[in-house]
Amino acid sequence: MNPIPFFLGRLSGPALIIVSLLHGVLFAAFVASLLLLAPAAARAEEAVRCEGRDLFAELKARDPDAATEAEKAFAATPNRHGRFWQVEKEGVAPSHLFGTIHTTDPRALALPAPVEAAFGKASTYVMEAVDVRSTFSATLAMAQHPSLFVYTDGTSAFDQLTEEDGAAVRAALERRGVDPATATKLKPWLIAGMLAAPPCELKRKAAGLEFLDNALADRAEEAGKAVEGLETMVEQMRALADMPMDSHIEGLASAAELDAYAADMTETLTIRYLNGELGLIMPALTAIGEDLQGELSAEDRASVADFEEKVVTNRNHNMAEAAEPFLLKGEAFIAVGALHLPGQEGVVALLQKAGWTVTAVPLDPLR
Repeated sequence: MNPIPFFLGRLSGPALIIVSLLHGVLFAAFVASLLLLAPAAARAEEAVRCEGRDLFAELKARDPDAATEAEKAFAATPNRHGRFWQVEKEGVAPSHLFGTIHTTDPRALALPAPVEAAFGKASTYVMEAVDVRSTFSATLAMAQHPSLFVYTDGTSAFDQLTEEDGAAVRAALERRGVDPATATKLKPWLIAGMLAAPPCELKRKAAGLEFLDNALADRAEEAGKAVEGLETMVEQMRALADMPMDSHIEGLASAAELDAYAADMTETLTIRYLNGELGLIMPALTAIGEDLQGELSAEDRASVADFEEKVVTNRNHNMAEAAEPFLLKGEAFIAVGALHLPGQEGVVALLQKAGWTVTAVPLDPLR
């Protein structure tokens, strides 16, 4: 069996939600680091970059019409291109907005020269949720809001999975160095968040490598900059918890089924990110699935729409509002998941509506 067509045929609405977790929710990645079984003595230099295939490039070669439709959707998306933006208003020192990808990939960690220069000049670094960097804060949040993180009634996400899907989830966790027994009581969105990244990525984290957002926070602290957050890990978890439980269970099962191709999925997203094609990410993934599977069902489309509203759009509004005090002070470097930037209700558009001049700063594309 050709593995890529099999992967594409399985991609559906729940899978799109899982992929989006890789970009939009920092805390899911943080929880995985707490549960990793990998030895603490693992050396970072031994953790090589994940290798995957660009599924959208393969789609363009196999079915150009399908890829063209995705690119048309991309062309119709406001603020579709650009992961780095300058934010200005008269009488205020300029700030910058940077779209991130929650990965340790060295290509993403190597900041382009304009981004590096702006980061160096900034007095304040602002990330999605600063408290995700602290084990103490995570433990406290879990203690204060247990129902957002774990089952408290003796049940488990595995109770709602078929025997086959449960076995697949356990195997996928083990491939990431996570003992399934420690994950049994976690809510499905946290388990799915772990599976959103391929095993090689979590092994890199276990070797001590930071993903982009936290690496920038570490650098900011070392340089004496203030480090702030736009939201909290509890707010991130509430956004996920507001989605129907059935969607989470379906998404968890889908993530396990797609696990063998997680690196391909991540590579596909990373290439779009490095090229600044942020508005192409979701149309490309939809096209990949529909190419072999047919159009998404009404139920899957509803799941995707629900996810976008609760986990992306609503948070966009909250982030844009929370960003304004830092922007008014000037010289802020604000970093949020890349999927939060494009679109009619993306953070860029919302800041423009609030009276800010937000201009894309050109970056060299991936070679």
